Amino acid sequence: MSAPRVFSNDHDFLVVILSNKSLDELSATQGSGTKPSPLYTAESPSGSDSDSTFSVYFPLNLDSELVPSQERNIRTALSILGIQSDPTPAMLQGTNIRLYRAMGPAVLMKPEDSYSALQTNPPYLISVSLSPRPTDGGEIEADFNAWYEQEHIDLLSKVPGWMACRRYMLLDHLSTPASFGSSESEKLNNPPTHLALHALKDLDGAFSSPEHKAATNTPWRTRVMSEIVAKERYPFRLVSD
Repeated sequence: MSAPRVFSNDHDFLVVILSNKSLDELSATQGSGTKPSPLYTAESPSGSDSDSTFSVYFPLNLDSELVPSQERNIRTALSILGIQSDPTPAMLQGTNIRLYRAMGPAVLMKPEDSYSALQTNPPYLISVSLSPRPTDGGEIEADFNAWYEQEHIDLLSKVPGWMACRRYMLLDHLSTPASFGSSESEKLNNPPTHLALHALKDLDGAFSSPEHKAATNTPWRTRVMSEIVAKERYPFRLVSD
């Protein structure tokens, strides 16, 4: 059976397991004993105190399983995926499990390129999670979403090696106080609410390029980021597909 494709538009939900456990420990969360996939790894990612961090992505579609909306939670998703649906405290030490729902389809940066992020798991992922400051009217979140959709993705599409982006909203999560994550998230005792996954062909020159500098230095971005109350950023490399 082929590994699930992270950027496939056939799936509107995403289970993400972030852990600083070893590969064998993380694989043991599946009853079959096989290594979960697609599996990404990072060495000392930004925002993590761990020297070795692993991330597993499981796309799924809870709608197709006829799951009532009130049951679209972590435990239901893990059960559907055949993963231990009642994690023990020991398993959750250094591990964070999250359920997201897509905010829209994947955006292909360069559709004419021979590489398709929809059909192949990308060799690199940049995972960026942010929480806009909550307000009664939701105007800060609305401005954040408008910036991402109307400016940020378009500017990122010009960065060498950037191939695709898909945005998600956090629905549910399981973790312990010792779970890995940014200090900002630990203060809130919750992961950031908005996830953006970016597919990259390679990392060489991407972040030092003039295009990336332009994407991260605009007046709109400066205004939006001043209202962010929690953030995480992790670069990951595909190690198991």
